[in-house]
Amino acid sequence: MTGEPVKNAKIEAYKHEYSYIKRQYVYNKISTEYTDENGFAPLKKISDDYYYDLRLDISKDDDFISESTYLYNYNYEDDDEAVTTVKFFTDRAIYRPGQTINFKAICIESKGEDVKLLTNYTTTVYLYDVNSQQVGSLNLTTNEFGSFNGTFSIPLDVLTGNFRLSAYGGSHYFKVEEYKRPMFEIEMLPIEGEYRINDRVYAEGTAMTYAGTALTDAKVSYKITRNPMWWGYYRGGSFTQKEIAYGEVDVDDQGKFKIGFKALAEDFGEMNDYIYYYYTVQVSATDINCETQSSSTLVYVSNKSLTLSNDFYGNIERSEIDSIAINTNNISGTFVPANVNIEIYKLNDPGYLLAKRNWEVVDKPMYTEEEWHSQYPGYEFLHETDYKNWSNGDKVYTNYINTENDKKLALKDAANWDPGVYRIVMKSKDKWGNDIEHKNEFVLFDSKSKKMPYTATSFFMTDKYYAQQGDIVNVYIGSSYEDVYVLYELEVKGKTKEKKIVKVNSEVKTIPIKIEEEHRGGISVNLMFVKMGRLYSSNLRIDVGWENKNLDLKFITFRDKTLPGSKEEWKIKITDQNGAVSGAELLASMYDASLDVYASNSWYWSILPYYYSYSNWTTSSFTFNSASPYYLNFYPDYISKSVYNPGFNFYGMSYYGRYYYYDDMDYEGDDRGVGGVYRTAKKESYADMTMVSNTAVSQDASMISDEVALGASETTAVDGMLMAG
Repeated sequence: MTGEPVKNAKIEAYKHEYSYIKRQYVYNKISTEYTDENGFAPLKKISDDYYYDLRLDISKDDDFISESTYLYNYNYEDDDEAVTTVKFFTDRAIYRPGQTINFKAICIESKGEDVKLLTNYTTTVYLYDVNSQQVGSLNLTTNEFGSFNGTFSIPLDVLTGNFRLSAYGGSHYFKVEEYKRPMFEIEMLPIEGEYRINDRVYAEGTAMTYAGTALTDAKVSYKITRNPMWWGYYRGGSFTQKEIAYGEVDVDDQGKFKIGFKALAEDFGEMNDYIYYYYTVQVSATDINCETQSSSTLVYVSNKSLTLSNDFYGNIERSEIDSIAINTNNISGTFVPANVNIEIYKLNDPGYLLAKRNWEVVDKPMYTEEEWHSQYPGYEFLHETDYKNWSNGDKVYTNYINTENDKKLALKDAANWDPGVYRIVMKSKDKWGNDIEHKNEFVLFDSKSKKMPYTATSFFMTDKYYAQQGDIVNVYIGSSYEDVYVLYELEVKGKTKEKKIVKVNSEVKTIPIKIEEEHRGGISVNLMFVKMGRLYSSNLRIDVGWENKNLDLKFITFRDKTLPGSKEEWKIKITDQNGAVSGAELLASMYDASLDVYASNSWYWSILPYYYSYSNWTTSSFTFNSASPYYLNFYPDYISKSVYNPGFNFYGMSYYGRYYYYDDMDYEGDDRGVGGVYRTAKKESYADMTMVSNTAVSQDASMISDEVALGASETTAVDGMLMAG
């Protein structure tokens, strides 16, 4: 399979749908098409249905292939219809019965990206209760900024729950509850420092009233739960959390409390070195008025107190690196200074051009590595293509850093490094003397060279994932294979704007994209090629923002403390993206922040759209599958038999009862008012099967047929391929 486009291939498309005449699902032909010189054949007779179960029969000369697929066909023409949207904003997220709801709404009409304010627009706003019964309505008209505002009074005699404001084009939910305003809050302070397993850990917190005084007449109850975690990567198995401590503590005169517990660990045997823990401290305080508030915090515990990392990962353009950032943190993510040795090696590329294996490594392989590559050339035996398993080559850099003084190291000679795969080795010691080591790999790529940075079946990347109008984004397409035909598609707003075939011959090619105004909201690049029966694809999204619509808000005067009942004035300056003063309407609100305990209030609205690709290349013809051994009568098979003995009918009086005998059962109970006993019958083979009835006893072994057990001792799986003769 070369992946080269096939011209004049016949494609017959069949839709799988229900036939009310035949009363079953049938395949009906909906289209017959022929591919062009690029191997493209659009299905022109697809209707407006969104979902399709299709079968495609493809033939050319003596070759034939059939593939089934499930198609989602979105009709983008529907986006051309004007849509009215009403966005509500309320001053709070929770109210009591009898309180007043203050709301504001903005009305817009959108048609794709064309958005306009609905000025002088009249609509009706309804208030609905928890049972969706209307309890109020207002007729309102928008101003020059497309907004209106109003109020509703919540009735006193209503069922509490979720209420909603509703108008044509939008609705907004909020809570109505008979709540009691919180009088105090409980807060856990950050747990600083590093702790080892079996250390004594102390967690501190405060219980303060909203008036700023200490809550001294309260008890704090707590519960400690332990949660194991893997260091680095998942190594199998599952963990469960466990409660290790609970109790009560008192609050002192300053509203502070302190909880101490021993960081007990669990014994996982040889896996102990790969596990650390986080402990959840859950607390709740109750005052003399029976009001209860809760909080929680986390503390991480390990026998290692230091983690190392850097900012080199993935594919990196050689011309863009001049330094490397070194991060030294404890397991809680807090910075701790450390002395770190850094070494960078260029890895030895074994030069294997192999397709990755699609299945797990078997525990009892049927082939040696040499036999595998002899019978299945071009396919991975174990993990030869994973560069994490490659050996170190030449050392290209070594240095030392103390992160207390600096967190970056200059890479002066990086411009002279050859493209390829590199490994960073970082070594240090934590405060307990443990050796800490971190390794990670990255790919160094030279955009000015057409050479593949390392041996690989596919290489897809872009130099920017965020761009603005006028920028040039470069898409890089590469493969170590010869004669690769890559399908390139540029998707803009859900539609394919550009499509072409790019031929690659063991090289990297660059496709530049100039970001235009129409690209705002994001664009996607879809890439695909087929080689040796394997499909390779990638989707690269470039985010293009709406900076031209940004407004900048700046406080000219602001006071963060004020007296109850006082009148304050804040001034805000509003400018557009060019710094020019912009005419705008500002919505501001102030509410009691203690209500966030029950329901937090927040405002957010994204008016302009962002686009993502919903296209992906799949195949059911060239894929992989697995097999499992099946054994007939692997375990001895037994027949359960029932034995019935007649008994006296005492019409409800349980005296002797009936007796039933079932295989593998031992149960005593009543049977329709007559006492009965279930007992276990002796297990019999087919040939010894005996039937006992009220009238006769018979045995006939000639009726038992011989059966042949079929089994398999070993299985394997390979890629399915259709090869041209």
